Amino acid sequence: MWLNFLRQRAFTLKFVLTTGLLAIVCLLVVNARALLWHPFELEGKLSDNDLIKVPGVVHVHTTLSDGRATPEEVIEAARAAKLSFIVITDHGTLDAKKLEGYHGNLLVIVGTETSTISGHLLGVGIPDPDFRFSGNPLDTLKDIRDLDGLAIVAHPMSPRKAFLWSGWELPGSWGLEIINLDSMRRTAGWPNMLKTAFLSGLNPRYAALRLLTTPTKTLKQWDAILAERNIAGFAGADAHLTYELLFNLVKTHLLLEEPLSLNPIQDRAAILRALTDGRFYIGVDGLAAAQGFFAIVEGSGKQWSLGETIPLVPNLTLRAGGRIPHASRLRVLKDGVEIAEEDNSVQINSLKEGIYRVEVRLPDWEIPWIVSNPLYVFTPERIKARELRTQWPIEPQPPLSTEVLDLFESVPILTPEFDVSSSVKFEIISANEQKHGRGIGQMQFRLGVPTPERLDTWCALVNRKQRDFSGKTGITFAVKADGNYRFWAQVRDQNPASMPDGTETWVNSVKTSSDWKQITVRFSDMRSLNENSDGQLDLDKIQMFTFTIDPSSVKPGTTGTIWFDDLKVY
Repeated sequence: MWLNFLRQRAFTLKFVLTTGLLAIVCLLVVNARALLWHPFELEGKLSDNDLIKVPGVVHVHTTLSDGRATPEEVIEAARAAKLSFIVITDHGTLDAKKLEGYHGNLLVIVGTETSTISGHLLGVGIPDPDFRFSGNPLDTLKDIRDLDGLAIVAHPMSPRKAFLWSGWELPGSWGLEIINLDSMRRTAGWPNMLKTAFLSGLNPRYAALRLLTTPTKTLKQWDAILAERNIAGFAGADAHLTYELLFNLVKTHLLLEEPLSLNPIQDRAAILRALTDGRFYIGVDGLAAAQGFFAIVEGSGKQWSLGETIPLVPNLTLRAGGRIPHASRLRVLKDGVEIAEEDNSVQINSLKEGIYRVEVRLPDWEIPWIVSNPLYVFTPERIKARELRTQWPIEPQPPLSTEVLDLFESVPILTPEFDVSSSVKFEIISANEQKHGRGIGQMQFRLGVPTPERLDTWCALVNRKQRDFSGKTGITFAVKADGNYRFWAQVRDQNPASMPDGTETWVNSVKTSSDWKQITVRFSDMRSLNENSDGQLDLDKIQMFTFTIDPSSVKPGTTGTIWFDDLKVY
């Protein structure tokens, strides 16, 4: 009896092992391509221009936000990948600024990724400001501009609704991520993710590459914007793979006039200028090393490269190719429409007015190996018209017809309120400038630091008088400060569904400077902070208005002085 039982167990174990071994063999046979695959080899000649290729990676996260490695570990991985630069953009923080600069031959540039109600924006090349970004996309674009930085829309077509970009009509010269590895990973779906997890054991690079697809919708949107103005197309790493793999998968290849000097200030400026101007192409280096590609326009004894605007003259020629894999297919698109497709190299003579960009595809791979930034060919008139479309709209002028709320010449209508860790001193002081009458309001504040026991800290100037602002458009006031801060202009109306006091808070953000500014805040531009919003600011039921500083507007621990005058409603 026991002998038969042991024989049955032995047969069962043998069957399981044999079946499992056969399954593994079958999987290996089916996935032999993954096991044996290696990057494409290159052939052909390098370009005959003198531009310097500088490889790097943009939009990298660390453990300062949702990355998987510390900034120091990320830097070491980038050095191991022989990158020339990386751009770290952790969510809502620039705490990696202390590491900005050269680490061996790697230049580290630190920016941030900030959330707005229209999607996410990268702020690259900016200092760490005292104020917080407000969440309003127009405010954020202006802040990045004022900080001499580059704004890039992150993952604009993400499958996550909260990550989608909706601010397509916003002004400025912001760039656009046309390739975002996180978006591609999320789009792949669980079946492909599971397959990738298995393939990773056989060939990690091949497995990661199989998740990459053509960003068709983003490219179409990019072409639509390009019809109106110049806009650089970027690749964002933004993925949670191992950094050694990530940094060899997709790279940004800058085109510089001179080699990097290892002077961090000089080289940082050169890299940021090239990124801003779109003087680069995106290479999926995981498929094949991409530094040998080129695309240029020649004519009248001159030569232009990616990102440049070229005056329309007779006999312009576009050439693209270089040291690239055999059987590469080069596509030239003009104004978003393919006009040529050739193997290994392409040449188009007698260029007409338009926007030219190049894609290179490799056999059996969906993701383009190369996506170039455009070359812009236009008449002087069209060049000027396109430049005008990137200009900022004229700031609204102060209203002519107003109703005074406070001129800050006697007892102010605003009173200070603050939490126990903060402090506010508010008083009327004599004005030193004639245009501000006899007095101005001076607010000296110190914003406390939140703790686990006390999460909310704030400083505010408050008026709790009930008012009827029916027929009014907004409030206007003069303001200056001893620094660049943000604070919230708030009004609260009746909303019985809002807890705890039956009022709903509507806000807009205001940024100060060291010069007097006349601020105009329209009620229609205010947004609600309440989950149970009734969707409408009832101007006939205003319960209070405030100027509030909290950790969402400035850094905890900040101290400063803000001056107010000429508070009016219009």
